[in-house]
Amino acid sequence: MATLNTLRTKYGIVLSIVIAVVLLAFILGDQLNNRRGPQQQSEDFKVGEIAGKTINASEYYQAKSLVDDRNNRIGADNVADMAWSTLILENFMEPACAEAGIVVTDAELERIAARLIQQWAEELGQYGMSQNDIVVMADQEWELRRNGIKQQMLESKLSGLYALGAYANKLEVEDNLRNMNAGFSGKYVEVPYTVIADDQFEVSEEELAACYQSKKQKNPAFGNRTISYLLFDLSATEEDTAAIDAEVNAAAEQLAAAEGEQIKSVARSFAGQVTPFISYDNIPAEQAEALKNGKMYGPEKFDDVWVVSRVAESVKVPSTFALECAVFDSKEQADAVVAELKTVGSDFSKLSSVVDTYNQNRDFNLMDEYTAKSFIGSKAGDVITYNEAGKIIVAKITECGATADFVQVAQIVKQIKPSDATLDAVSRRATSFANKAKGSAEAFQNAAGELAMIPRVAIVSRNDRDYQTGVRGIRGIENSRSVAVWAYGAQVGASESFNLGNSIIVAMVTAIDNNEFAPRNDAQCRREVLRDKKFAEIAANLTSFDAAKSAYDAEVKPFSGVKFNDNLLEGGEGEARLIGAIASTTATGIVSKPVKGNNAAYIFVVDAIDANEELDAEGIAKERIPLNTQREAMMRQASAYALSDKAGIVDMRDNRVM
Repeated sequence: MATLNTLRTKYGIVLSIVIAVVLLAFILGDQLNNRRGPQQQSEDFKVGEIAGKTINASEYYQAKSLVDDRNNRIGADNVADMAWSTLILENFMEPACAEAGIVVTDAELERIAARLIQQWAEELGQYGMSQNDIVVMADQEWELRRNGIKQQMLESKLSGLYALGAYANKLEVEDNLRNMNAGFSGKYVEVPYTVIADDQFEVSEEELAACYQSKKQKNPAFGNRTISYLLFDLSATEEDTAAIDAEVNAAAEQLAAAEGEQIKSVARSFAGQVTPFISYDNIPAEQAEALKNGKMYGPEKFDDVWVVSRVAESVKVPSTFALECAVFDSKEQADAVVAELKTVGSDFSKLSSVVDTYNQNRDFNLMDEYTAKSFIGSKAGDVITYNEAGKIIVAKITECGATADFVQVAQIVKQIKPSDATLDAVSRRATSFANKAKGSAEAFQNAAGELAMIPRVAIVSRNDRDYQTGVRGIRGIENSRSVAVWAYGAQVGASESFNLGNSIIVAMVTAIDNNEFAPRNDAQCRREVLRDKKFAEIAANLTSFDAAKSAYDAEVKPFSGVKFNDNLLEGGEGEARLIGAIASTTATGIVSKPVKGNNAAYIFVVDAIDANEELDAEGIAKERIPLNTQREAMMRQASAYALSDKAGIVDMRDNRVM
C-alpha cells in the first residue's frame, strides 16, 4: 500500500482546492469582463435616492460586485435587482426597523441557513454530485440569497406587529354578521348622466389642474423614454429555405445508408450531434417508437426546424449505481491505486483508511459518453476509474439498479434560418437607414419614407419586463434588453442599431419623461369634472321619487335581496356604489341622499331588511376568528405600503449602470 500511504495527508483537502481554483477562475473571468464597461467611468454620478440619501454609482457598483462575486450566472437583470434591493436593505430597511426595535439576529439567520442549506444539499444530491461540490454550491446559494431572506424576515416581523393592531370587538362582529346576512328590499331611481349634454358645461384649465392634483399621488411614474424604431427582419428567404431542405434530404440519405461508427461520423459532418447514452423514456415518444423498431426517424419538420435521427449504439446496463469514491490528481496515480486494490481483493476500506472517500449515487442517464463507457459491463464489487470535471475518480460499485436499454442517438437538427447572403443584405439595408436617420426625428421619418416603412413607437419604462422571463425589454420585442437599457440613459435625438438575433432594430429617442407622477390625462380629468358637475345638478332635483320623475321622467324600479357583497342589482343593473349605499342603510322608509355613481345618480328607499338569522354569543365568537384573520391580512399588506412610502425610493439608474 505504498502508493496509498503517500497520499495520506495530501488528499484530504485536494477536492476543496480544485473546486476553489475552478470557482475563482470563473468569477475572475466574468468580473474582468463585467467591469470593463461601468468601472471605467470616472464620474461618480447619482443613480438614485433611498430614504433621502443619495446613492452614487460607486456605491451601486460595489453592491453589484458583491452579487457577482456570490453568483455570476444569474443574469444582468437579477444582478441589478439584487444590488438595488441590498442598498434598500442597508440604507432604509435595517435602520428603520431597528428604530422600532425590530432586528434579525445572527442566530436567526444561522437557523434559516442550516435548514435551507440542508434542503438544497438534498436536492443537489439527487443529481449524483459529490458531497464537497454540494457543500460549495449550497453555501454559495445561501450567500446569494442571504440579504433577500433577511429583508423578508424584517418585513414579516414588521407586518406581524402591524397585525397585532387588528382586533374586531363585539359590535364590529355584529355589524359584519349583519352585513353578510342581511338582505335589503325596496325601490330606487336611476338618472344617467347622459340626460345632460356635455356642452352644457365649460371645463376650465383650473378645474383640470385641480382634478390632476387631487389624484396624481395615486399614479407614480418611474421615468420613461419614447422611441421611434424600425425592425429589419432577419428571416430566411424562399431560396434559403429551399437550400436547407435540400441539405436535410441529403443528410437523411447518407444517415440511412451508414453503418456502425459511420452513423456518428455522418451526423457530425452535417453539424449534428451524438447524444450520451439515454433511455427511451428520455426521447420524445414518436421518435422513440421509430428508433425502438430499428428505423430512422425523419426527416420531420417542426415549425422552422428539421429533425432526423438514428440509433448509433445500444447497450443494456443498470440504470443506477451506488459508489464509494476517492479523488486523485492524475490517471497514473489512480491506476496505481487500482492495481494495489486488486492485490487486497478490491477491499475499498484499505483505501478509505488513508484517503478521504465519499459515497455517491450515479444515474446512467446523466453520464457523458466517456464516463458511461467506464460503467458499461461493470457489476457490483468492481473497481473502476473515470474522469469527472477534470478530476480522476476511483470508485467501487457497491450496488447496481435494475438493468435497462440505453442508446446513443445520432441526430441532425437543421433550423431554417437566413443565409449569410441574406443576413448581409438586411444588415447593409439597416446600416444605410441608420446612417440617413441620424440627427433628428425628421431625418428618421424621412429615411423611413425612402424605404416605404412606417416607424413604430414604444414607451420604454425601467419597470417593463417580459412576464415569463422577468427580463427587462421593450414590450412585444424579444431580446430587447440592450435597446431598453440604452434608452434609459440616451438623450432626445440619440439613435442606435441593435442586432436582436431575429431582427435588427434601429431606434431613436424622441421624448423623455422624468416626471415623478404620471402625466396629466386631460381627457380623463375632463370626464371626471363633467361627471361631478352633472351629478351636482341632477342631485338638486333628487329630493323624492316624484321629483326625479318630474325632472327626468325617471322610472321607479324595485330591488330585493340585495346583500353587502353584491356588485350589481338583479338583472345586472345599478353599480357597486349603489349596492354599498343600500347595504349601509339602517332605517327603512326614508329616501336616501343622492348617490354619485360612475355612470348615473341614484336615490333609493329601503322598505325591508331581512337579517335571515339571529345573532347569538356563539355565532359572534365564531365569526370573530375569520374577521380578525381578514383584518390581520389587511394590516400586513398595509405595512408593506407603509414601508414603500416611507422609503422614498427614486430610481435613476440608466444605461451606464444597468
